[in-house]
Amino acid sequence: MHRTLILLTGASRGFGKSLTLALSASKLVAQETDLLLTARNSAQLEETKAEALATASSKSLHIVTHSADFTSLDLDSVCIDLFAKIPHPATQYARVYLFNNAGSLGKLDRMRHQTTADISPAVHLNLTAPLVLTAAFLRHFPNPTQINIINISSLAAIQAFDCWGIYSAAKAARDMYHKTIAVEEPNIRVLNYAPGPLNTDMQTRIREEMPDVPLREVYTDMHAQGKLVEPTVSAKVLIGLLEKDEYENAAHIDIYDIKGW
Repeated sequence: MHRTLILLTGASRGFGKSLTLALSASKLVAQETDLLLTARNSAQLEETKAEALATASSKSLHIVTHSADFTSLDLDSVCIDLFAKIPHPATQYARVYLFNNAGSLGKLDRMRHQTTADISPAVHLNLTAPLVLTAAFLRHFPNPTQINIINISSLAAIQAFDCWGIYSAAKAARDMYHKTIAVEEPNIRVLNYAPGPLNTDMQTRIREEMPDVPLREVYTDMHAQGKLVEPTVSAKVLIGLLEKDEYENAAHIDIYDIKGW
């Protein structure tokens, strides 16, 4: 038992892609590592894989891609198909990492305007899917030397924002779910990481689709002034936290909590 497995959801673009590239160049892949990347767009996954291999810090890094749709109502089958892509038996892995990154903003509007058609799919993707995946992951790896679960959180998990009700509710619940894992199984390392207001397509959606409320102007100004966080920078900050491994278990850490990031 000597290998490392890293499973990352939402790896094809945005923060997930930046995180893939940061991981592949990090000390976390110093030994024989299998990096399993999943997202819906298989072509974009292959592009991410090629970029990661080109800059990998270790020649022993092995990258596997798998197109998975976590909007599916049959999440058990999605997990079965995904875990079938893990290259080696669970007993051969000394360290395993799960990055719960995939998600969606959902409809950006005030709660009085939200319907079942708006709420259900957003909660399914942002909450139900990572909960099901994490539970299946823990069952698959019952006795490794080290389990690490990283939830890509948000300031919205701990602070309410106008028109972000559905997104915030799911993020808050995800934080608590991951905290509960740390209570139930203290040997598992858990981190809720808020990457900051990232300069990605998600921010573009906020500026273009969000109702004309003060928060929209805040993000528009941040973009115009170059104050949004570049995903490559935030990904490296997260990797630094994991490499040092000094954070309080199950802590919610925002990039702005890191001095000098």
